[in-house]
Amino acid sequence: MGSNISTASIIVGFVSFAFTFFTFIRVTGGAIMTIFAAPTEAKDYFGNMRQEIWELREDLRKASKRNRPRGGSDLKGSKSSIESGSLRVVQDTVKRRVSNVTSESLKDLSSLTQNATIQI
Repeated sequence: MGSNISTASIIVGFVSFAFTFFTFIRVTGGAIMTIFAAPTEAKDYFGNMRQEIWELREDLRKASKRNRPRGGSDLKGSKSSIESGSLRVVQDTVKRRVSNVTSESLKDLSSLTQNATIQI
C-alpha cells in the first residue's frame, strides 16, 4: 500500500515539474520574441505617427488655403501676418509633440527591453 502512494506522488511530481518547465520555456520564448520584435514595432509606431503628422500638415494647408482672403490685390502672393503666425504656432506645436512622443517612446522601449531582460 505504501508503494502505491509513493508511485502516485512521484507521478504527480513529474507532471508538476513538466508543467513548470514548459511554462518557463513559453515565458522565456515570449520575452525573447518581444525583445527581437521591439525595433520593428518601434519603426511601425513611428511610421504611423509620421503618417498622421503628414496628414495633419496637409489638412492645415487645405484649411489655410480655404481661409485666405480672396479679394485684395495687395494681399496676393503674400500671407497675412495672422495666418503666418498661427501656422507657425501649429508647426511649433507639432514639432514639440513629435519630440515629446519620440523621447517618451524611446524611454518606454528601453524600459520594455530592460524588463524583458530581467524576466529572462
